[in-house]
Amino acid sequence: MNQDALPKLKTRFARTRRRAASRIERDLWHQLRAKRLDGWKFRREAPIGPDVVDFACFEAKLVIEADGPLHAKGPHRFADQRRESWLEAAGFRVLRFSEDEILSDLAGVIETIRSALSHSSPSPGLLRNPPSPSRGEGVGNAAASQKVLVIACGALAREIGAIIEANGLDHIELTCLPAIWHNRPEKIAPGVRKLIHENRERFAKIAVAYAECGTQGELDRVCEEEGVERIAGPHCYSFYWGNDAFAKRADDDIDAFFLTDFIARQFDSFVIEPLGLDRHPELRDMYFGNYRRLIYLAQTEDAELDRKAREAAERLGLTYEKRQTGMGDLSAFIAAR
Repeated sequence: MNQDALPKLKTRFARTRRRAASRIERDLWHQLRAKRLDGWKFRREAPIGPDVVDFACFEAKLVIEADGPLHAKGPHRFADQRRESWLEAAGFRVLRFSEDEILSDLAGVIETIRSALSHSSPSPGLLRNPPSPSRGEGVGNAAASQKVLVIACGALAREIGAIIEANGLDHIELTCLPAIWHNRPEKIAPGVRKLIHENRERFAKIAVAYAECGTQGELDRVCEEEGVERIAGPHCYSFYWGNDAFAKRADDDIDAFFLTDFIARQFDSFVIEPLGLDRHPELRDMYFGNYRRLIYLAQTEDAELDRKAREAAERLGLTYEKRQTGMGDLSAFIAAR
């Protein structure tokens, strides 16, 4: 084939894919288009090298892939790995989300992308001639002996990204499971195990930034069997405040409903709507009648989040209290990797 014709063919192929996009892909594109995500410009069905990717932010060297069910199967999975190796060699970071993740936890997906953008920058050592996947080049990862993968809850994506950036922890990569799985804790341990198996050969070390989170010991069992460490604590409220300090106040705070920055930001998506209070506000006292206070554990000084947390307390009929925790034990856990 005439090499001059390849760019035109890829452009036509990209246009065809845009027209055939699924509803889930369109929902994600709605959040990314027109610089809606913190001013970052994304392109949809963007030709890069030998392929076309779902979404790309060229300024941040970030690629977003929305994977349908076929991507979990052998040939498609191997092709994805080869393509991802080529993209990484070319200086791009790749984030993959299943369609189920996007459908069930779009807010968490966006938080993960935002976190990646917050500490993305073009690599100073981009390869001028990236390896060719068609020749089997670039499939391995030369830096794997130094790289650390942190598997985290999507509700922690922004905070972990900030810790990585503040401490210059460029050897750490972050991947997140849907934050909404807090409502389905039985999914967390199998999801963590799956990510460990998929990534073990690519990283020297894997750590889990998940509290126990109602998994009834299953997450600890997975971590022990797989030989990975997880952050200590029964839930994120505890390690944000500091596990020891939280435990000492447990009896005093038994009447409190807690918010974090993430929950304050996503209060409707993670509290109001899952409980059906948007449709049946009369159920509020049934859910929250035993609480007296709403305690906002603030990771950052943010007047807008403070306002949102106060509004949340009013909507639930609770007395508002704020405690400035910062990142608590999470900072030390990530920085020690």
